[in-house]
Amino acid sequence: MLPTATTPYEVGDRIEVGGHRRDVIDINIFTTTILEVGPGRSFHQRTGRTVMLPNLLLLTGPIINESSLKRFVLHVLTIPLKQNENWLKAEEILLRVATEVCQPYLEEVRRHMEKMEKDYGLEGLPVQPRVFLSLPEAGQVQLLVRFPAPVGKQGRMEQVIVRRYLEEYREARND
Repeated sequence: MLPTATTPYEVGDRIEVGGHRRDVIDINIFTTTILEVGPGRSFHQRTGRTVMLPNLLLLTGPIINESSLKRFVLHVLTIPLKQNENWLKAEEILLRVATEVCQPYLEEVRRHMEKMEKDYGLEGLPVQPRVFLSLPEAGQVQLLVRFPAPVGKQGRMEQVIVRRYLEEYREARND
């Protein structure tokens, strides 16, 4: 493995290079071997394809390390709505569901973030799920929920949150 001073990632990290997401499975002086993740940014499934990248290619553009916090990630999920829908109710349901799904990890994540704050001189790394609003274009509202997840579990947790949200929001609209 290359020294960490020369690589912004290590084996086990999930990185994005050139718009493609990958899990690093091997690093040597000449190449980095990765497992492709996707399809696209919205899914967290390995495709089964292995790619060997010459390390020289990794110097030509930015590398995003999704697992730089090591044990946990702060994952963002986007829920689109029409502006005339009850976005207040949708926000309430989404926040409650995300908090319930994350509950088993919140205290451990809190301790981990406190250590990160101390080690790196950061301030205020909130861990509880939060919902933010966005207006991407006229007539649309996006709910962006940010939640903590153990590295590698964010896709499964996202699916649980989405399914529970859809069920509960549908029920709330039918009331």
